[in-house]
Amino acid sequence: GRALWLYARLTVFPAGLNFDHEISSAQGLDPVGLAGLLAIAALAAACLFWSRREPMLFFPLGALILLAPTSSIAPLGDIAAERRMLLPLLCIAAVAGILASRVLLERRLTIALIAAAVLLSASTYRRAEAWQDAEQLWADTVEQSPSKARPKLHLARALDEQGAITDPRREKLLREATSAEPRSAGAWGELGLFLLRRQQTQEAAALLKTAYELAPDDPSMAANLGVALAAQGQLGEAEALFRRALDIN
Repeated sequence: GRALWLYARLTVFPAGLNFDHEISSAQGLDPVGLAGLLAIAALAAACLFWSRREPMLFFPLGALILLAPTSSIAPLGDIAAERRMLLPLLCIAAVAGILASRVLLERRLTIALIAAAVLLSASTYRRAEAWQDAEQLWADTVEQSPSKARPKLHLARALDEQGAITDPRREKLLREATSAEPRSAGAWGELGLFLLRRQQTQEAAALLKTAYELAPDDPSMAANLGVALAAQGQLGEAEALFRRALDIN
């Protein structure tokens, strides 16, 4: 329900675009989310009822149908994702085009539409700058979603891919990710591997052990902990973990 309000706002006023929005799952009854679902249901009913008089209303109804599988009652890992609006926006663009064709005879409205198109084009160009490379995209996402772990992890990986293996910015991002989501085995694991590369084997082993305890059925977690223990000379324990990783895999 909350995601629907976000999509509606971004469709009308596309400011604050974000690759990974901060929307948490509501605990218990969510009035805002319920209101969103009721509003969508009412809009769908109205479009269906009036579509015989105005065929154009099939387009917003089509947008709602395209959006429904990912933004209704289906449980998904991401509550909101802007990419889910790509297909529904085709329907909305069709409605906008029909409405524009009906008002183009009015000079003032035509000027207003042209001005809006220019402003939106400039906004699109500016937003596209964030997509030039992975580092820029995830840096922008971290800025807009400071409480989420995933953007920090991806930004740390982007820095790694650019050769900044032991960059202190990576350590800061990874530590912030573990604080944001203490139950994320991936965050603990990546921080442990980062420290392992810096030869901080004791702390790395402790962090990798936490990651393994959070995800004992993940072979990479067992293998990574084995590498850290082997670096400390605990070869027996390391061998057991390597065998465990092979068994899981």
